[in-house]
Amino acid sequence: MVKAVRVANEQPEDGDDEGESDIDETDSEEAEETTEPEIEVDTNLYRFPCLAHTLQLVLKELGKNQAYTNLVTKVRAVVRAVKISSVAQEKLIAACGQTVIKDCTTRWTSILLVVDRLLAIRPQLEEVLREMKIDSLTNSEWARLSDIQKLLAPFKSQTDSLQTDTLSLSYVIPSLLELTLHLQDPSLPVSYSNPLLQSLRSRFAMFLDPLSTNFNALPAAACYMDPTVSAAMMREDMAPLLNAAKHYIKAQVCSSYFCESL
Repeated sequence: MVKAVRVANEQPEDGDDEGESDIDETDSEEAEETTEPEIEVDTNLYRFPCLAHTLQLVLKELGKNQAYTNLVTKVRAVVRAVKISSVAQEKLIAACGQTVIKDCTTRWTSILLVVDRLLAIRPQLEEVLREMKIDSLTNSEWARLSDIQKLLAPFKSQTDSLQTDTLSLSYVIPSLLELTLHLQDPSLPVSYSNPLLQSLRSRFAMFLDPLSTNFNALPAAACYMDPTVSAAMMREDMAPLLNAAKHYIKAQVCSSYFCESL
């Protein structure tokens, strides 16, 4: 897809008459009789990165936190111990009707699914682990697991929303703002939230920071013109982004054929 956009934007060399042979005499006569002026069309294509995928790249910052990786390693060990024991799985299913699940590196939200399941069946799981003499998590580790669940849940929600086929571009800015505010929640461990916040702002500067060298105001303009989400642009701290959206809309309108013909 990246290459397709790049190739489509490449300009043909001077003297390139490719495609001219496809025009027959009838088309030429019709063209001569046409009195409408030719309208120059900007054929440049603009490619935005996959927003849902970029959010997952933001979450990769957690892998640099040693406390997080140590906890995830222990969680995987518990899950693996249960998975390889048919007796443990039978006991767990008999107790709560569910069992543990493994994460998958190619499934973006899989670690959150693992955490959700562990927290949902914690009492029954700990009972089975005691019976099977399998090491469980400590109380402090369970508490940190709850923190991870709280931290990641909004990312899963926004990922699910942003990767749907029906979502409008106008929802990009509200989604990013919601995650930005979420990561500033004082109840979250700063060792987790701060690196994610910095990564989020850096990776999405092209949408959120008008001073960024690769800033594109289209999502902000779409948000501003959508009455269902335009309130997100009216906050005082959104003034630079709002002004950029207004300038973008004005530039697009004034560069149109209708404006030029007035």
